[in-house]
Amino acid sequence: MNSLSAIFQSTKYRYLVLISIYLFSLTAIPFENVSNIFRTILVLCSLPIFIIEKKLIFKDPMLKLLGLALLIQIISWVNALVYLPDIASSEPKLDRLAKLFSFIFIAYWLKGSLRNAYLLWGTLAIGFIIGCFVHADFFIETTKALAGNRVDFSIKNAQFTSMFSGISLLITAFTLSQLLLKKQPFERISAPTKKLMVAILILALVIFTFITIVTQSRQVWLALAFTISITPIFYTLVFPNSNRKRIVMSYLFIAVAFIGLSQSEVVQQRVLLETNTLQRIVSGDLDNIPMTSIGIRVNSWIAASDWIKERPLLGSDSEAIAQVIQQSDKFTGSLKGFGHLHNYHIETLVAYGLLGLLLIYTLYYWLVRSLFIEKKQQPELGDITVFSLMFVTFWACINFFETFNGRSFGVYTHNIMFAGFYTFYLTSSLKVPVEKGNN
Repeated sequence: MNSLSAIFQSTKYRYLVLISIYLFSLTAIPFENVSNIFRTILVLCSLPIFIIEKKLIFKDPMLKLLGLALLIQIISWVNALVYLPDIASSEPKLDRLAKLFSFIFIAYWLKGSLRNAYLLWGTLAIGFIIGCFVHADFFIETTKALAGNRVDFSIKNAQFTSMFSGISLLITAFTLSQLLLKKQPFERISAPTKKLMVAILILALVIFTFITIVTQSRQVWLALAFTISITPIFYTLVFPNSNRKRIVMSYLFIAVAFIGLSQSEVVQQRVLLETNTLQRIVSGDLDNIPMTSIGIRVNSWIAASDWIKERPLLGSDSEAIAQVIQQSDKFTGSLKGFGHLHNYHIETLVAYGLLGLLLIYTLYYWLVRSLFIEKKQQPELGDITVFSLMFVTFWACINFFETFNGRSFGVYTHNIMFAGFYTFYLTSSLKVPVEKGNN
């Protein structure tokens, strides 16, 4: 036991796992098969955590939520066996919610380091850029985009490409702001290095903004607009004594930026494309919603509402998600091939009921709450706390229009971002024998 502990807690072992984490994140988008190798190394090297840290790790609130996630999935599966035996699977699928907690391993190895968190988020953004070049001819795609065509750089589909660009945009903008304000861990960077980093980050901002626009994903536009609009309010929540004039100026800047972007012909055409569909939805003509991009989503949500009403508390297990489409009269022909509902919140209600959805929201709540707790002891985490609120808002919004939390790329993004935020509380809680959430 002592020898195992000595190896596990050695600097070389920690660096081995950290490098595996960074390489896993960096290659996840451009080289998924390579990424799987580093993910396996991460998991295997992390298993001793439950032995070495057994006195405290099982008290962690996130690990308790993981236990509840497993229990809820089993209960929903049993519920389906009893009431929906024709569609119930032969065994419970425990990974659908459990995989959203993989960040605990990564957060452990980041050891509460701001530098490590920024490096981790940076690998996501850099990996995305590499993916845009690896999976497609970046310059041909750019030429098509400049001609007004919707492009996706061959990263699954435009929704996922836009999701990655939106996340990378937030990471880059936040990092740039912290660099310019000389916040940790950038306070000791030399002037030449700082100028180079600023230039690179500004170039990255331009690229990510361009990709976000040309992928023409309205859900990401809406999520970014809402997140940016509410960020000054987040800032006042985290910093109650903040300068009110700066908040007002922030909103003036945001308004000017939104007005400028709204003049884009691409944005205008994409926003106005489904006016007819939106008019029918607003007027209440729900029986005649056309099967457009928005129409497919709304029709699937209407179909899902019947399943939710039948088993609102426990849900109908994960197999019911595809059955919503299969058993709906509104979906015919190739549309029957949709195996998801374009809304992770609704999918969770269908599969795991209100208990499952409450668990997901508690996961988001505790992530932010953990940073508010740690901020009392580490004031430098104030800006990270604001960033966590921005991410959770953005992530919750885009999952209203797509099931990112149920897809591999979305799960990867969720865990990379969560790990960077949760490492501070987890690291601190493992140092002292108390449950900090009760303080």
